[in-house]
Amino acid sequence: MRLSWNGSHWVCAPVAAAQLRAQSDLHPGGVDLMLDLGDAVLLRWQALPPAARRVVWLPVSRGMQPGAWHALRVALNLPTPAAVPEPGAAP
Repeated sequence: MRLSWNGSHWVCAPVAAAQLRAQSDLHPGGVDLMLDLGDAVLLRWQALPPAARRVVWLPVSRGMQPGAWHALRVALNLPTPAAVPEPGAAP
């Protein structure tokens, strides 16, 4: 599976070119960092409605893309735009 950030949500899609759908067919979702072992993490991606029942578990390690490891860990620990309250909104 390939996990990517589209600017507002995480998108999870099969890597094989034959399995990739049109970008409009991909469902946005959210990622939860379930386990962080430093050089490996376990992520849970869950689709947003209307496909909210779809869940994908992603074991990811530094060796998969060592150059992007730090950026991925930073992105996973930052709040997503949906989680950041609007200015002036009640907490």
